[in-house]
Amino acid sequence: MPQSQIEQYVEENQRLTLDLEQAMRTIHDLQRQLINARYEVKSLKDTLHNATAYAVGERGDACMSIDNGNL
Repeated sequence: MPQSQIEQYVEENQRLTLDLEQAMRTIHDLQRQLINARYEVKSLKDTLHNATAYAVGERGDACMSIDNGNL
């Protein structure tokens, strides 16, 4: 195999290795963003659930004031 052909393969291998490393960094960044977004969604769901919770009276009826605050 001619030397120039080997050099081309080496250069292509180096280029592809750099591309792969960049793709792996991108994947890790996206995974980190996804994890953070999942925590944020869970926090917002908990906040929403807590904000819309209501009191239940003795008869099992929901007790809400006119302004939707708990009694």
